[in-house]
Amino acid sequence: MFKPIFVITLVLLAASSVFASEQETAPQAAKEKQIRLAALYLDWVLSDVQSSTKALAKELEYAHASTPTPNQQQQRLWLSNAQHGRHTVLFHNWAATSRAPGYQSPAAAFLSYGDDQPDVEKMRTLAMFQQLVPALRSAYSTFDFSWTYITTANDMMALYPFLSLEEAVNNYPPTKQVFYTAANFQDKQAGWTKPYLDLAGDGMMVTVSHPASRKGRAIGVASHDITLAQLSQQVLSNLATKPNQIAYIVDKDGLVIGVSDQAMSNEMKTINETAGAAALHYRTNTQKAEWKTTQTTPWVNNVTEKLLSRFAATNTKVASVTLGNYNAIAARTATPEWVLVLVDKK
Repeated sequence: MFKPIFVITLVLLAASSVFASEQETAPQAAKEKQIRLAALYLDWVLSDVQSSTKALAKELEYAHASTPTPNQQQQRLWLSNAQHGRHTVLFHNWAATSRAPGYQSPAAAFLSYGDDQPDVEKMRTLAMFQQLVPALRSAYSTFDFSWTYITTANDMMALYPFLSLEEAVNNYPPTKQVFYTAANFQDKQAGWTKPYLDLAGDGMMVTVSHPASRKGRAIGVASHDITLAQLSQQVLSNLATKPNQIAYIVDKDGLVIGVSDQAMSNEMKTINETAGAAALHYRTNTQKAEWKTTQTTPWVNNVTEKLLSRFAATNTKVASVTLGNYNAIAARTATPEWVLVLVDKK
């Protein structure tokens, strides 16, 4: 099976070839086709990840209804193979060795948060997690951006691939984290987080989460992380194919998600790491004190401000703007609402 990110690459490469002759005679029309195509496939990838996460939530609902409480022997096995950290217990069932798998090894990590001793319901949750490992593995293997995971209402998590106890403690308490609260429990729909810095050190991430319920009661959330550097660079590098071109992605507030230019990308990483959060915005109208703006390429702030204003004023999917030596064309995605921009420098 082709993975969507590679499909995007192949399609955009083909699109570049198809539109090459058109660019000579009708460059604006050709660029509009390119930007629409790139945004469309970005939408498809994000939509597919969202659908996969919804399916994982349905698996959680089924497992919650069908998993029995483990017997005393099974419970003792779980408790004997456990590592304790701050507010966190890592459970495993690799009884043949006392050493846990390495970071992001092809194994699941089961975690219980809080200072209380695991009760019978948490023991049943561990058995439920074991039943869900094939579904977690399958979701990750289809879209191997980062982690796929389940968070239950009783503050437990099952993650794939493996996350060590040292990194796992950063998720305490999981039901208060953005990956849990992003799920739309009221409408029983998926929700997306704003881009954020990964606590485990994988750079900027975005997460889609879908709620799970049983008999009208929330039982947990299924989530899938997307590593934005991996996703955005594949798309952007196939848009900005000429030395005078720069492509970038921002969210609806102008928060920078990715940029093809290496120097601008390095600046984004430096500003975000210094702030300890996803902070760089390409804006001239900064609405919040924590928003940072680029000082090295102020033109991009002006271009993005104009494009975001045009999108906010109309329902159009594509917008363009010319400011001085910069010609920009942009398209927006549907869910989450991002803006994909291609800029030609004269």
